[in-house]
Amino acid sequence: MTRDPTATRALLLHVGQQEVYLHGFQGASIGSILSRAGVTKGAFFHHFPSKTDFGYRLVDEVLAAMIAAQWVGPLASAADPLHTIATEFEAGVEFLRQQRPILGCPLNNLAQEMNPLDDGFRARTSAVFD
Repeated sequence: MTRDPTATRALLLHVGQQEVYLHGFQGASIGSILSRAGVTKGAFFHHFPSKTDFGYRLVDEVLAAMIAAQWVGPLASAADPLHTIATEFEAGVEFLRQQRPILGCPLNNLAQEMNPLDDGFRARTSAVFD
């Protein structure tokens, strides 16, 4: 079996984002992430020194990219920003309609949970919001 560290890291972030979205950061289980990703604990800690560092990477890489794709990119090239905001908002609503359960904005959820508890999360989520 050929190992691809970049793909493993990306898979951990993807599966981890789903786990955090469903259970919150504090409720997210590294064991569940490992099981769903089919990787070892050693692989997880090779890429992320701690669960907190993993959470920081989720904000910096996954959630920031999601927000940029939905809002920053479309607005940067928008001829009519108000129309673009309405369009993207409706697309977000449609995305949430398809989710079961409907849990809302992943960035906002994580910010509400972790910002009061951790300065690193507060700084990172605030930067994405900005």
